[in-house]
This record gives sequence, C-alpha cells and structure tokens, in this order.
Amino acid sequence: MITIAELLEARGEIAQLEALKKRSITEDELMPILHNRRVVVQEIEQELREGYKEKFPKWLNAEDLETMCLFIVTANLLDHYSREWMKYNKPRKAIQYLRTAKTFLKKAIEEFTQGLTLDEKLRLVREATRRIENI
Repeated sequence: MITIAELLEARGEIAQLEALKKRSITEDELMPILHNRRVVVQEIEQELREGYKEKFPKWLNAEDLETMCLFIVTANLLDHYSREWMKYNKPRKAIQYLRTAKTFLKKAIEEFTQGLTLDEKLRLVREATRRIENI
C-alpha cells in the first residue's frame, strides 16, 4: 500500500513524469519511482552516517537562525492545528500525532540550542516571535 508520506516525498518526480506524459501516472509507473527513491535515500543516509561527527553550536549563524525560526514557527502551527482539530472533532489519532510531532520538534530545538548562551537563545526567541507576528 502506497502511503501519502511516500507520495509527498516523490512529488517532484511524479509531477515531472506527469508533465512529460501529459496525463496522470498509473500505479505501475509509480511503483518503480517509489522503489528507486527509497534506494537512493538509503544510500545517501548511509554515506552521511559514515562521516557524521556531532557538534553543538556556540552561536547561531544566519542559516541556523533561519532554520530554528522555521522550526519554532512550525511547532506553533502544530500546536494551533491540534487545538483547532480538537474543536472540530477531527480524528483523535491525527491530533495525537500533531502533538507528538510538536513535542519532538521542541526536543530537537532544545538539543540543537543547548550549547548557546542565554543572549543567543534570547536572540532566537526574539527573531522567531517577530516572524510569528508577521504571519
């Protein structure tokens, strides 16, 4: 059974093939795309694991600041939609997964920022708050 997660990950390749063929692709055409994508992703992840050396930043460069702000905004969106879905009686498991995703995202943010000074953490919170208010 093909999952929505697999389809979302392969959306670029699916769109290219559909544009090339000028029609919706069939399941027979989709299966090799998904299989090849899984193999490539596994190979890339293996290469990354081999050269991995953990390090914790002491300050946030522009790219890290941008990433952390996006994660904080995403955590806020997950929180917002889990409440909205509760209000409108959406599937309970889906709400649970949103909350779990928010929890793990916050843990990732905490882990990444553990080596930062208080000033850097405050800088991150200020920037994320500014971005949230502008949405």
